[in-house]
Amino acid sequence: MRNEVMQLLARARRCRRTDFATPVVADVEEARALMARVAAELSRAPDQERLLCLAALREIQTVLDARTERLKQEMAVAADQMATARQGSQACLSYGAAAGLSGNKRPLH
Repeated sequence: MRNEVMQLLARARRCRRTDFATPVVADVEEARALMARVAAELSRAPDQERLLCLAALREIQTVLDARTERLKQEMAVAADQMATARQGSQACLSYGAAAGLSGNKRPLH
């Protein structure tokens, strides 16, 4: 199988071993560059090797789908935590305003 596909497959398997916590690629630019190199390799590969590469790419796609799902779940948890924090700070402001602490401080005598 081709070098780029094998390296990408190794990264995908590492991602799976870490319960999808390890990214397969670092950023969009790296993903685009890898995509171009893999496409070039596939275009030069003999038919039999191309089929093997395509099977490996299917495994990689499955890992990427699972990684994406994990990231969506993490983002949903973070959004819930931020909403809870926002509600808490709004409650504090409301309580402070109702208690007369919103800036009109009276001396404690």
